[in-house]
Amino acid sequence: MSLDMYLSLGSNIEPREEYLKLAIENIRKYFVIEKISPIYETEPVDDLEQANFLNLSLFCRTEIKDPLKNLRILKDIEHSIGRKKDEKRPKGPRTIDIDIIFLSDIKYNSEELTIPHKSFLKRNFVLIPLSDIIEDNLKEKYNFKKHISENKNQIVKKIGDLNIG
Repeated sequence: MSLDMYLSLGSNIEPREEYLKLAIENIRKYFVIEKISPIYETEPVDDLEQANFLNLSLFCRTEIKDPLKNLRILKDIEHSIGRKKDEKRPKGPRTIDIDIIFLSDIKYNSEELTIPHKSFLKRNFVLIPLSDIIEDNLKEKYNFKKHISENKNQIVKKIGDLNIG
């Protein structure tokens, strides 16, 4: 039985859209992508001295039950696209960032990974693209509308659909 996995992707190093496409191509090699949200341009949240991001969300299915194995695949994809960790700026510029937001109804907490993602409710760059593709029962369970309105100072502008060949 497959698990439902919701991912958040972001890039703020040019060519941002190409990095998102490359990430999706690579994710398709390991997971079945069911839905892709539109792209949104968003201002940085934690480390403000950097370029705006392009963000989107994916709904995938995975046969891999172990959350850490799913995470390792996604981190390998980030690395293959040129993601380099900057210890001085952990929230700084990046070619690609891929976060697991949900993995079916699994709750998981370790130093490496927390599912549901520990700060997704504070980030409209996650909530708004996710609300385009997520099931209504999850939107209601986590009260997306309330959290989006509480984060209203975060600028999130819809750009359109990602043109994937």
